[in-house]
Amino acid sequence: MYSPEQGKEFNQRKLSPVSLETLDLLASKGWAIDRVLRLTVRNLNDIDNATSAGGPTPKKKPEFEEFLYLTQLFRQLLLDQHSVEVGMEDRVTKEASKASEGISLAHLSLDGDDMVSAAQQGYELRMSGDHQAAELWKRSVTTSVPVLRFAGTAETSPEVAEICQILELQPNLPSYRFRIDNAGQLKTPHSRRLARHGLEPGTPIALKDEVTMSTRS
Repeated sequence: MYSPEQGKEFNQRKLSPVSLETLDLLASKGWAIDRVLRLTVRNLNDIDNATSAGGPTPKKKPEFEEFLYLTQLFRQLLLDQHSVEVGMEDRVTKEASKASEGISLAHLSLDGDDMVSAAQQGYELRMSGDHQAAELWKRSVTTSVPVLRFAGTAETSPEVAEICQILELQPNLPSYRFRIDNAGQLKTPHSRRLARHGLEPGTPIALKDEVTMSTRS
């Protein structure tokens, strides 16, 4: 039986920001990445996509030209043998950490149930270099995360170089992780980026290895 959403549930779903999983689903099902970005994203690493146009009529013209130019670069890479994609990648999102100092094996008494319980809670025992003691470690956590990737053949293309310059990305990385930040503070256009950093023109800016975005509802 069809039961349409109503009231609070409907409003929450309608106004909630688009998730990274939804972006990945759209991109992986054939939607062009430039169109997905224009429709769903408000901001990419300080490049604004007419955020002020989403509410009451703004007093000033919304800024979108640089974002549009950025998506046109992505479009050109798509036309060039699909040289750009949004996909998922397994990454270590939490490094392994030591939970205890070395315990002498002579004083360590563990049975199979203890080992299984520790493993279920994300812990493991690691032997010391002399094999006389064991340390309890919290295992690293690997998570599948959305990333931006360029084809190896496109790394030297002018479009990729321009995209990396606009988004302040480190060049020639295998991939760039997407992160969601919908707090709304990412509104500084590229033309005022040096001023935002408090730097004089010509001063190098620390480059990023990820793309932070805020999304539309």
